[in-house]
Amino acid sequence: MKRVSLPVAITIGCGLIFLGLAASFLVKKGNLNRGNKPEPKETIKRTDYTDVARKTLDWIDQQRNEEGWYILERGCDYEKKTCDIVWDNKEGNKDGLIATWARLNFFEQHQDPKDLEIVKKDIDLFFDKYKDDNLSDSLWLCKITYEMAQSKYINQTQKDKLKELCMKVEYPGVEEVRENNIDRLSKFKGSKVWEDWKSYQLVVRGFNSDFGLVTEMVFRFKWTNDKDYLNQAKQYLDTLKDIVDRDDIFKVNNMCLLGISSLDFYETNREDEANMKYVDDIYEAGINNKASRKQYQTSICGYLVTELYKITGDKNYWIGLENNNNVLVKNLRDDGASFANLITNGGFFKTTTGGFDVLFKNVAENGLIVELLRN
Repeated sequence: MKRVSLPVAITIGCGLIFLGLAASFLVKKGNLNRGNKPEPKETIKRTDYTDVARKTLDWIDQQRNEEGWYILERGCDYEKKTCDIVWDNKEGNKDGLIATWARLNFFEQHQDPKDLEIVKKDIDLFFDKYKDDNLSDSLWLCKITYEMAQSKYINQTQKDKLKELCMKVEYPGVEEVRENNIDRLSKFKGSKVWEDWKSYQLVVRGFNSDFGLVTEMVFRFKWTNDKDYLNQAKQYLDTLKDIVDRDDIFKVNNMCLLGISSLDFYETNREDEANMKYVDDIYEAGINNKASRKQYQTSICGYLVTELYKITGDKNYWIGLENNNNVLVKNLRDDGASFANLITNGGFFKTTTGGFDVLFKNVAENGLIVELLRN
């Protein structure tokens, strides 16, 4: 594979077609999880996208560097009909375990032995590469390690590795988070943003992982049953709600990440309706708003709706998820009859802003898309 630097020119315009969440959801504001919403009039059957998810997982497994770990992203040339540009650096893909988590979830459903072999290999690769690093800027490390460790197919040694990866992270304090997010992007003006992970995750990745910190504390609580982590989660949540509007470039994904965090915190105390209302406001003002819906057509916002369906059991979300997946497969997949088909080798293009600018495939995001299609 040809290795090249991450060009500054694409750092802002890295969003691609992601025409999901196109359904007009029927939930009325303030009625989430209340049980008094009208049932959808139409009966809808979810499309089986097992084959699409399977091919996407196969594509992900091919996106590895010389060390065997995942690259960051792959770039394509529309005129030449190639996808030979490799985005990577020596620090590697600190979000890559998301793809492993999605593969394990897929294996739990479909029981293909090759997936379990890859999962076990990935856990060891990730642990050996990052065991001495502080992974505070990885997305959902504690969430995915905890959920993977619940699997009966993962042995105790690897479960211990997963727990260690989460528990050794030194997360920033609340005031540090606030300070770090004041003029966050301007701190890297003039720097070579493609050369290290910190710069990559700041201006290219498409979201600010700080807005997943609440989720991390909730899952540390699940690992340990230490309620101090819930107190920390609450402090993070209050601070992040106050600063979420500061990063205009990635505001949509940040809002949806914070919505997922709010749902995770809500599950620890379902008496606190304010957190569900906060997610309801994101949903109504963004995802379900015709004027802004296109901006919210991203994989992270799609996962927010997936989580809303899991928590509420509302069939209106079921309809929305079906429409989301249908349009995703028909418009974002590099395969078959998809509108975005380029070289027909699998994988989905980036979804950061819901627009169509350049052709790049993010490995961790492809894992998240597998998770959307799987459900």
